[in-house]
Amino acid sequence: MPPTARRRHLRRPFLVCFLLSCVDACTSNRVSSWYLPLLPQEDFVVSFQTYDNATSLVHALDAILDSFPSPVSYSIARRPTTLSFPTDFVVWTLFDIASSTTLLTWLVAHDSIKSIVPNRRHRVHAASKVPASRARSPIFGTSPHLEAWGVRRLWAQNITGRGVKVAIFDTGLDPQARTFFHNVEEIINWTDEPAIQDADGHGSFVAGVLASANPACPGIAPDVSIYAFRVFTSSSASYTSWLLDALNYALFLQVDVINFSVGGPDFDDAPFVDKMHECAANRITIVSAVGNDGPYYGTLTNPADQMDVLGIGGLGATPTTVAPFSSRGMSLWEIASGYGRVKPDGLAPATNVQGLTPSGHCLVRNGTSMAAPLVAGMTSLLLSQMTPDERIQFGHIGFLKGLLLATATRLPSAPLLQNDSAVRTIQGENGWHHVYEQGAGAMNLDAALGELQARMASPTATIFPPALDLQDCPYMWPHCLQPLYHTMLPLTLNLTMFHPTAVTSQLLSDPQWIPKENGHYLTIDTTTGADVFWPYSGAIGVHMTVVKDVLVPLVAHGELVFDISDSPPVRVAVLVPLIPTPPPSSRILWDQFRNLQYPPAYIPRDNLHQDDEPFDSQGDHIHTNFADFWMRLCARGYHVEVLTTDYSCVDLTLFGLLLIVDPEEPWHALEIARVHHAVESYGVSVFVVADWFSRETMAAMHFWDANTLSTWVPIVGGANIPAVNALLQKYDVRFSDTTVWSNPELGYLSGTALVQLPAKSHALFANVTNDDASGATAVVAIAAMVHVPFSRDSGRIVAYGDSSCIDASPHMDLSKQAHANCERIMTHLLAYAMDGIVPLDATTLTNAYNVEPSTTSTILDLTKYSKVQGHVPACPLEAHE
Repeated sequence: MPPTARRRHLRRPFLVCFLLSCVDACTSNRVSSWYLPLLPQEDFVVSFQTYDNATSLVHALDAILDSFPSPVSYSIARRPTTLSFPTDFVVWTLFDIASSTTLLTWLVAHDSIKSIVPNRRHRVHAASKVPASRARSPIFGTSPHLEAWGVRRLWAQNITGRGVKVAIFDTGLDPQARTFFHNVEEIINWTDEPAIQDADGHGSFVAGVLASANPACPGIAPDVSIYAFRVFTSSSASYTSWLLDALNYALFLQVDVINFSVGGPDFDDAPFVDKMHECAANRITIVSAVGNDGPYYGTLTNPADQMDVLGIGGLGATPTTVAPFSSRGMSLWEIASGYGRVKPDGLAPATNVQGLTPSGHCLVRNGTSMAAPLVAGMTSLLLSQMTPDERIQFGHIGFLKGLLLATATRLPSAPLLQNDSAVRTIQGENGWHHVYEQGAGAMNLDAALGELQARMASPTATIFPPALDLQDCPYMWPHCLQPLYHTMLPLTLNLTMFHPTAVTSQLLSDPQWIPKENGHYLTIDTTTGADVFWPYSGAIGVHMTVVKDVLVPLVAHGELVFDISDSPPVRVAVLVPLIPTPPPSSRILWDQFRNLQYPPAYIPRDNLHQDDEPFDSQGDHIHTNFADFWMRLCARGYHVEVLTTDYSCVDLTLFGLLLIVDPEEPWHALEIARVHHAVESYGVSVFVVADWFSRETMAAMHFWDANTLSTWVPIVGGANIPAVNALLQKYDVRFSDTTVWSNPELGYLSGTALVQLPAKSHALFANVTNDDASGATAVVAIAAMVHVPFSRDSGRIVAYGDSSCIDASPHMDLSKQAHANCERIMTHLLAYAMDGIVPLDATTLTNAYNVEPSTTSTILDLTKYSKVQGHVPACPLEAHE
């Protein structure tokens, strides 16, 4: 029973783990993340504004809590290691559940407290596989990747990484493994397991890729000084506090490079993300694998998706291809209100890479886990060629990332033809090798070493991509796929800046748009996330608008000039194809604004039959998991524009179709009125692709949330059906908000059904199975087509009950037949929405259809995360009637 007095109790660590759904980035085939639900813990990471020894911080926290008006019952967890070094946090367990909200609010307001966040528990799934064709061979030699880089020649020139400190955050290294390396400085166990051995073998392999001294499988940088940090247990579990302790120790040691061959999708884990920034600001270059969830888009892991981290993807079986398993971009941090950044930063070999077993034998493995230590080794070789003074000035992520990206070898791209709409399949490669798949290309060690001295002699900020050539297709996919035109919503994309010398920098003036041939048709605005770029990097949003119509297709040329502090100006060439404005009948408005994102909200998975991941974590973006569907729309000749604001900021009458896919946000009353006006008076159609909704199912998906010390329940279903029904209520169209149905043959994995339709509407019916325990079957309406009866020229309403078949994510396991059935249904529904063509297999309803009583279900409370609830429309005065 918890103590009730104001007393601290030392206890065995009861800590919660690192990153949500951590993924081991090492596999010979694509593997999905394996999720372990959070356990009911009450531990917090209390971060202070300053560093001190752990004992002093504990005393400081005690003194602060002594001044709280009522007794506080808590404990301080022991740290796994007894090493003495400065720290900036304590792990604090609160027993006073009833007073937690008041106490936490009071405590975080104290001047000496930086933050208080939950210390979450997660796991890494060990997914490394040994390619059978190579594992049986007892004869190894220098890896062909290393031979291609000429590393033996470099070693002969004493370019071996000597004097560079590299910390490997992984599953550790056996003490006897010191004999397999030249310089193992420290093997440290940060976990609560007493054994220091590498029970998994992943850490030993990664260390071998970096610095093995075995002549049969040598590492790329054999003379680096290795600090092997065991931060994962034998069961692949880790804890935020362990990682923070290890990172603080790395700062204390002043290591030069950190290698992460693991990661997870939770970029909202504030203390970890902040510590990454701090390491980068202190000239520690962090190299991280992007993960193995390719070829799907939007599957990058953290920390690889951070600007101040080198995020490394994997090359395929040949050095001119991207590995099918290598995770793709874009980054998802920014998509709630803009567009993601280019990631991965670049590629390195990830297929048939040689490393070591814990016993020192050679082994071959595949995965981006293998690519990361190769680039960590490259970075070490570059650092070893700098003098001490040069290391102080240039030995950081800003200079090194700029150098490696500028000297990378871009992979060739196969032409992207208009009929290639479904080429990027889940089976693997398509040869496009666009910027969100390869970044700058394959890391080129020789070129980087050759350019090193010149770049140090004349340091200039690097901006990536270095040009915005939207004719360069498919490399600049998806931006190159659709030309721009007058009245089109601004095209938004992101540039990333890396500074070669200054940990903080800024734009000295607004970037200058210098139009050249046809450039007067364009205006370009830029935005930054902060006034100051830090550490050594920053993102710049670019927004392109066509200011007047063109009569024939042409290309607008120009230049963006960035005046960055402590750097010569940087020029970015811009080439943008323009076309005459298409008619509304070929323009589609995709409502991206209606998406809510994990993290930070608990947005549940859309496929309830997929058990290994509770969250909808790919962004639900037109260029991530809905990219294949978007490309099919483009192939049919439609021009699709992405809306990231509410409807008050757009003229809906410019479009033939408003497309709403998997919406979680509700609508403002003003937005609903504008939709009705556009439909009834201007012939705009609305196509809603919904998803499952059931409060009973949502409640069953709960788990304990240490942030609120309460049960965490999804804030919405697969879609926000109460809000969709409110939007469509005027037209007597209603989805069920109680039952989940499925039909895998149609790709209808976890959907809802239409339960109310007006007379003279059309419906598609299907046999489906109830996803509850009964497993009952029924024939329900899965699609509806309604002509709004206000005038002959009024628009149409199309509604479909599940998004699974157009969702190209790793969690949608569809057969070829299901894909074909989905394509047929979507083609028919689009034909009705745009042209009024009724499918031959549709049922015309003579009378009104109503098979489920209307519920009095209250609108979901999304206030904490919503951009609508608790807000007013963004720009109602500018909206068009």
